[in-house]
Amino acid sequence: MAWVRTIVWSSKLPFADCLKHFKSATAPVLKDSPATAMQYAQTGPNSGLFIAQFDNKRDLNKHEKLLVDARKSAGRQMKIRMTVHDGAVKWSG
Repeated sequence: MAWVRTIVWSSKLPFADCLKHFKSATAPVLKDSPATAMQYAQTGPNSGLFIAQFDNKRDLNKHEKLLVDARKSAGRQMKIRMTVHDGAVKWSG
């Protein structure tokens, strides 16, 4: 069963500034991520959404262990509020 992790964030900074900083802080870690797909979306002038897809929960857990420190550090530096949601997904086709 596939898994999806979604990170929703909001900040006082514009979306573009947050995304630029977030990408620079997490890029070295994300290159080793077992995620099969990653997408960013702007949800407002100062908020966004990051979605990562995984083949299984083991890969999601591996991704989280790689990314947790970088994500927290970026959040503290930019004073971003983040919520993380994940769960199993059954794709129909």
